[in-house]
Amino acid sequence: MKASEKEDSAEKAMVFDIKNYEIINSTINYVDEASNMIVEIKEFNHTGSGDFSAEQSKLDTKSSANLSFKYDGVTYFENSELVLDALIAMDLKTNTYSFLENEATINGLPLTFDGKIILYDTEQQIDINFKTPTSSFKNFLAVMPKEYSSKLDDVKTEGDFTVNGYFKGANNDFRIPGFEINIASNNASFKYPNLPKGVNDITIKTLIKNETGLTKDTYVNIDALNFRIDQDVFKSSAVIKNITGNMLVNANIDGIINLANIAKVYPVDIKTQLTGILKAKVNTAFDMDAVEKNDYERIKNSGSMSLSNFKYASEEFKSPLFISDAAITFNPETVSLNSFKAKTGKSDLYATGTIKNLLGFMFSNKNLQGNFNLNSDTFAVNDFISDEMPTTTENKTEA
Repeated sequence: MKASEKEDSAEKAMVFDIKNYEIINSTINYVDEASNMIVEIKEFNHTGSGDFSAEQSKLDTKSSANLSFKYDGVTYFENSELVLDALIAMDLKTNTYSFLENEATINGLPLTFDGKIILYDTEQQIDINFKTPTSSFKNFLAVMPKEYSSKLDDVKTEGDFTVNGYFKGANNDFRIPGFEINIASNNASFKYPNLPKGVNDITIKTLIKNETGLTKDTYVNIDALNFRIDQDVFKSSAVIKNITGNMLVNANIDGIINLANIAKVYPVDIKTQLTGILKAKVNTAFDMDAVEKNDYERIKNSGSMSLSNFKYASEEFKSPLFISDAAITFNPETVSLNSFKAKTGKSDLYATGTIKNLLGFMFSNKNLQGNFNLNSDTFAVNDFISDEMPTTTENKTEA
């Protein structure tokens, strides 16, 4: 045998041939301190089978995991159940991986997708499209908590719910792929079989988009998030820009909610049953830097909110708390409490006043400040003292 033939034989003997592999019950934690991004994957199980010895072949994979994703202090997924079955065409000569027959579920929401990923030394080129394979409104209910989504078979739904979009472009140290996610539902409704009421006239129109590949340019446009319960209509919309920087928010709320209906339309576990009518017509427009610096010229709040015939009973109160009327007005600098009439036991309370730093309290851990005038015709201290005697201990200390 000639030397060249021996070399050829040696090269042919060096074959990277993996027929199948598996990863069982693994945990993966990824922390990027530069971008303040945390990815946690628990109970990760993955199997794959294919022929890595050929330049062109197919890889059949099955994956499942629980995903948590936090970016810049905001939690987007928390223990979300992911399942992925994917058939991937591999071109090892060009490092191109094309998705052929693929189906994924995210907390029960089904998605199909196609496209490809090309691997380079310093980046990846991504071109992937995805959509829901069906348009049933049960797709929306499937992303609710698992203790409720497992009972979807008997839920009566009408209307549609769809998700579609794409990821396209380079993924490297400086940019992410541009993407677009469309979420839509028109005139939908649902009713659980063992509950007396349903939710009707559900309209959802949301766009999440990034055109530049810079994370700061990601924006969310909620054109409509509307629904009706009985005759009470609730409408809302919002635009959120510059999510990872000085976030800009412009939101509108206009509607009525009968609090007693919450447990009548959705099987939520509410230990204390609520009653009362909440009415709101509010617009807020601000940026986070203005909230941090109390720059009220850049904070635009307007509108009003009222609560009537509200009843709340819990272990914290000896007697139920009943608020017959509460009304507030939103201003750029303050929230005005125009009226507050409440009663518990024999005690009655009447209050007016102002609240400062409401947005700072909600979004940046600032102290909530207030100035109130409080009156009472009858104030029984016993209404606010628990019947339970404090427990004693052997070790006593002087006050």
